[in-house]
This record gives sequence, C-alpha cells and structure tokens, in this order.
Amino acid sequence: MALVTQSYRASDVMDMQQRGSIQGSLPFADCAFRANRSGPDFVGAGLYACFYRNQLIYVGKYLGMRDAWRQGNVIAMRWVKHIGTFTMRARHLGFSDAAYDAVVAHYQQSRTEADDAIQNGFLSADRCVLVRETGCMTTFRRFLVASRIHAETGGEASLEGFSFLYTRVDADGTTPELRERVSAAEAKLLQRVHPEGNTIPNAFPPARVDQSEVRRLLEDALGGSQAPTPASVPPALLSSGQVMQIIPTEPEDTGAEARFLDQIEAAPAAVQDFIRLLTEAVANTPNAEVNYTDTPDLRIRSYGVQGRRFRNVITIEWQPSAQRLLMRSLLPDSELRAHGLSLDRIGGRVLKHETFLTLDLLGTKPDDIIKAILRAHELARRGSV
Repeated sequence: MALVTQSYRASDVMDMQQRGSIQGSLPFADCAFRANRSGPDFVGAGLYACFYRNQLIYVGKYLGMRDAWRQGNVIAMRWVKHIGTFTMRARHLGFSDAAYDAVVAHYQQSRTEADDAIQNGFLSADRCVLVRETGCMTTFRRFLVASRIHAETGGEASLEGFSFLYTRVDADGTTPELRERVSAAEAKLLQRVHPEGNTIPNAFPPARVDQSEVRRLLEDALGGSQAPTPASVPPALLSSGQVMQIIPTEPEDTGAEARFLDQIEAAPAAVQDFIRLLTEAVANTPNAEVNYTDTPDLRIRSYGVQGRRFRNVITIEWQPSAQRLLMRSLLPDSELRAHGLSLDRIGGRVLKHETFLTLDLLGTKPDDIIKAILRAHELARRGSV
C-alpha cells in the first residue's frame, strides 16, 4: 500500500484567537482554534500522531468522509480539537459526566501548587456548563496531559511546541475497505505504543519514543508489516500472546457531534458549507456556543440569560427525505421575515417556531440565516423571547 507521511507544526496549519470564556465555564478556556490550511495534503484516510515538545502525547485515525475516504480535512476535524483539549484553552471545551467526575476525584485525592489555577477554575465553574456536548470534548487522560502542559507554560495560550505526523493512504480502494484497514491499523498501533493522552483500557506506562520511531510505527501499522514492538511493552504481555482490547472511547469517534456530522455527510455541499459558516460565526460571538445532542441535532446555546445559566435558542436538524434543514426557534414571524425567512409551522416543542431551510435558501442566503440565528441569541440574552 502506498503511503505518504508528512510532519507539520501546529502553528503552521491552524490559527488561535482569544475570544473570552463562556459565562460559567473555565475562565482560561477562552480561545478559538481554526484550520488555516486545506488541500490534498490534509485529506484521506490515515493515522496521525500529536507531539508536544517532541514528546508523543496522542495517536489517532482519520477516516475521511463516510462515503468518500479521500475527502475531508484532518486539521479541522481532528487536530484543532486535540490542541483545544491538550491546552485546555478551547472556548467550547466540554466534559462528559465521567471525565468531570474523574477530575474532581483527582483533586480530592492529590494535587500540587502547580494545579492551583486549574483547580480554582473548576471551583469557579458550573458543572452544568462544563458537562456538555460541544464538539471539543476532553477526557480525563487528556486533562492530565493538559495539566502538565499548563504547568510548564504557566497557562500561556500558544500553539508553539505542538506538532503532528500524518501518514495517509495514497492508493486505490473502496471507502469501506480503506476505512476498515485504517481502523484495524489504529488498533494495531495502540497495542505497540501507549501515548499518555489516549484512553486505553489496561494500558501499560507510556514510553518515550522519538518522531522517527513513531513515523515507522505509523507506516508499519498501515502497511501491514510486523514491526518490532517498542521496549515499553511488558515481556509478560508479549510472551503470553495476549491481545489488548482496544475500545473506541475517544470522543471524536463516539460523540454527539460525530453523529450529527455523519448524518449530514451525504447532504449537498450547501448544507455542509452552511454548518461550517454557522459554527465559525458562533465561535466569534460572546456567550454563544454550538452544542450537539443524540437526536442528532445541532443547538445554539446562549449563556447568561436572565434568570438562567443558559438556554437553547436554536435547534437544527437535517431532514434527508425533504432535503432541507429544520430550524426551531422562538423568533417571531416579523424577525424571521426581516431576515428573508418565514415561520413555516408551529410545532409542539419548547422551540415551537419551525422554519424550513431549503437548499435554495442555504445556497443564496446563508449570511441572512446566520444573522437571524445570532439575533435569537441576542434577544434571549435581553430576555425578549
């Protein structure tokens, strides 16, 4: 199998801007990370490794798009999220219940002075704000790595020190074949090397491996050769022939955002372009955030709403049979019409005003739709809807 491996500094392929933290969240989670590179070097199924100061902290897979393994953008779909979690600076950093509880238990059992800023951040934050599906979900293992990085940098917001290796497939094959092969290669790789940022059941301690060895491991896992196992693997494990059970617990693969994106993956380009523009606009809006649920749907959540910690002001679902997005809100018909939209139906949910975002609207008026959505956020903050 033909493979291409390239290395990238995070500062060369993404941007970081401080935008202010969400009300009730961690005060230092105040940055928006965005991919600034695209093109053939960043598409296609493959394996990647993330390093901090040349130390391996995470390995993962990228499968391209569900029906087209040669498409997508590994920076936007994976790397910006990893940097957001490993710095703990992502504005939309989210925790599962289990991850949050593990962090609390960690501070109850042991802590150092270097943890003070982070611990104080958790003490000042609201659990109900931190525990949410945001598309940038962290794990307890990533939290531990981020805590160390935070201590080393004094909490500085920076992309410096982070880098990636990306080994992508450059061969013919069907999407199911390639996706299956890459997934199997990831499991094989994680039997050989255990980065401290990966969530791996019954993991043995991570070893320090340099980038040249990691490059070889990535290529060997995808190429199917029997590479020597790093010295960190306990001899007893090797002699017993035991095969570790690799469970896909990483949130990028299993979270609500993944299910929503999987649902719209087969949708026309106008739908995907609109969702991308919307998430970028919300990331630049104070106290507004994109959340996801298992419906699956995308929600715009407003924080600091009068009398509440937060409030969902918009929900958006893809309706494949009708080839449209269904937007639910409490925007009055006059506000909708002011933005070129209409109140198409009264539903039975809390957000009962239903608007059909057709492909024609998404293609011709994406900016107007986004302005209407941000208007819903503004009105909610005022207590007007």
